[in-house]
Amino acid sequence: MSARTTRCSCGETRPSADRASLAFFESAAPGTQDHVCRVCRFYEVAHRFDPSRVRPEVSARCQHPFEPMTEGRPTDSFYCGCRGFD
Repeated sequence: MSARTTRCSCGETRPSADRASLAFFESAAPGTQDHVCRVCRFYEVAHRFDPSRVRPEVSARCQHPFEPMTEGRPTDSFYCGCRGFD
């Protein structure tokens, strides 16, 4: 993971190797996002209608079969504090 970079929504980037000191670090390396759908980016549970866990309007948008995002994303994510820590 040392060659990967992590990116905040504001655009700031840092090495993913610093993950222990990065707030809200989330790895997106291949295989770590298997619970996220490649098509819609919703979690797998949104593809199964269960009124106790998923709102009907969310399940209505997930009428396609769940396809895991096994390839990952090019960068990991973290929060640099650009909008404060309220």
